[in-house]
Amino acid sequence: MKIAFINLGRHYGGVEVYMLSLIKAWIARGDKCVVLARNESAFYQKLMKTGFADKVIPVDFDLQSIKDARKKLLAEKVDILHVNGINSGVFVSLLRLSAKCVTTVHGSVYHERADRNILVQKLFAYLEKRCLCKSTKIISVSAAIKQILTERGINENKIELIYNGIEEIDYEQKEKADSELMKICMVGRLEEVKGCDYLIRALAKLKDKKVLCDIYGEGTLKEELENLAQDLGVAGMVCFKGFSENIREVMSGYDILVQPSRFEAFPLTPLEAMNARVLLICSDIGGMREIVDSEENGLKFEVGNIEELSRKIIWAIEHKEEVDKMKKNAYDKFRREYTESVMHERTFGLFERVYHEI
Repeated sequence: MKIAFINLGRHYGGVEVYMLSLIKAWIARGDKCVVLARNESAFYQKLMKTGFADKVIPVDFDLQSIKDARKKLLAEKVDILHVNGINSGVFVSLLRLSAKCVTTVHGSVYHERADRNILVQKLFAYLEKRCLCKSTKIISVSAAIKQILTERGINENKIELIYNGIEEIDYEQKEKADSELMKICMVGRLEEVKGCDYLIRALAKLKDKKVLCDIYGEGTLKEELENLAQDLGVAGMVCFKGFSENIREVMSGYDILVQPSRFEAFPLTPLEAMNARVLLICSDIGGMREIVDSEENGLKFEVGNIEELSRKIIWAIEHKEEVDKMKKNAYDKFRREYTESVMHERTFGLFERVYHEI
């Protein structure tokens, strides 16, 4: 069985991390694959650096590239097309191949394009639905996304829930210094959907607490968020660290990860926090509802409720023993459900079933 992994995104984020994990594991099994990536994209460059140059078919979104890709995939005798993203789905539709298609849905088209006008959102939703209806199977990365798809008229029997997973890191467990300073971090694009403004506003209510917050990420709202921190008088509590490829190396040095997003399908950063035994405080929305069993392995707050978020942080500061128990429970759940080995087993099992279907 040969798989064509397809992603025509321009950037390198959670979707690309997911795909690279699957590609590495598929090749390690001794199975065959090719990868379609947008020419010179961040994902393409990562594949080159990882040593997969001989597997990659670079493409552009034009007629000649579609013709060339179709010819190459036919020559490769690909059995299954694994599609990620709406652009990839449209491209695959234009290839007009007979190979079976498995599509992973990583998010909500309306939430991801909330900054676009409604006509653009509806266009992408229409294109996505057309592509999904043609797919043999659909992988949903969370129950929240599965519900959204079924509400949009996608056949529930075609959808399989497979949670994202990440590589487990064996952190050396060191007793943290008994310090009153609470170290908080947030990791994500500095865009509206990530809710960074909620965290900054919550910090403004904690000026009497010994708190430092590092924010990792880049985006169009960076200057606006820096100005907000300045205006609210918390610039001394907040450090904008920029994008980091090595966030997991420093994650265990924090006490709390705050994920204040307006929507998340199933983010990877909370899983990284669980692995690192860092308390997760997140919005009660989307796939994060499935990750956090409130007050069992983390804390949740109503989306946009700044008062509640600040209270949760204060509670964590004042209840160290209870927080330690939550961190352990979170780590245990991570190992049971969210390692990449679990994700690989479930995803490759689905590929096998699709391949053997008549």
